[in-house]
Amino acid sequence: MLLAVAGLALTTFFGSRFIVWYVSNWAQFQQMQTEAEAAANLHELWIRLRWALLGMGVFLGAIFWALLSSIGILLESKNAHPSAPPMLDGGRR
Repeated sequence: MLLAVAGLALTTFFGSRFIVWYVSNWAQFQQMQTEAEAAANLHELWIRLRWALLGMGVFLGAIFWALLSSIGILLESKNAHPSAPPMLDGGRR
């Protein structure tokens, strides 16, 4: 759970920073550009977006980890031998 919360926090923090940066540089990305300018803009876009993507990856990793451990627990519980039920009359037969 802590890993999922950390991933969510990373995504929220860096994602909001990316959105603010992208809105402030909107005009630069919308105009016609040479190939070199487009490559420079894509590189800058990657630099700003990578930490938010890392947060998404951490969050998804935590979700898959939880899913796999839950499946493992369910499979283990099916394979376990049931214990004897408790005796309601104090153990006398």
